[in-house]
Amino acid sequence: MYRLTLILAIFLDPVYANEVTNMIFKDNCSWSALFTLALVAIMILYISSRQMMKVKKLNEKVLQKKKETEENQVKFLTTISNDIHNLTKITLENRKEIIKVSKDKPLDENFSSM
Repeated sequence: MYRLTLILAIFLDPVYANEVTNMIFKDNCSWSALFTLALVAIMILYISSRQMMKVKKLNEKVLQKKKETEENQVKFLTTISNDIHNLTKITLENRKEIIKVSKDKPLDENFSSM
C-alpha cells in the first residue's frame, strides 16, 4: 500500500518525485545494508558451526582416549590382582609345609637357617 501511494504521488506531483526518488534510494541502501548484515550473520553461523563440529570431534577423541585408558587400567589391575591371588594361593598351599618344618626343628635351628 505504501509503495502504491508513492507511485501515485510521483505521477501527480513532479516536485514530490525528487523526494520520492531520494526515499527509494535510501530504501535501497537500507535493503543493501540489511542484505550485507544477513550475509555477515550467515558467515558467522557457518564459522561457529564449523567450530562446534571441531569441538565435537575433539570431545569424541578425548572420550575415546579416556575409554582406552580405563580399559588399560582394568587390564593392569586385573593382572596385578591375579598375580597377588596366585602368590597368596601358593603361600597358603605351602603353609602346612612351613608349619610342619618349624615344628620339627627346634627354635634356634629355625633362626640359624635364615
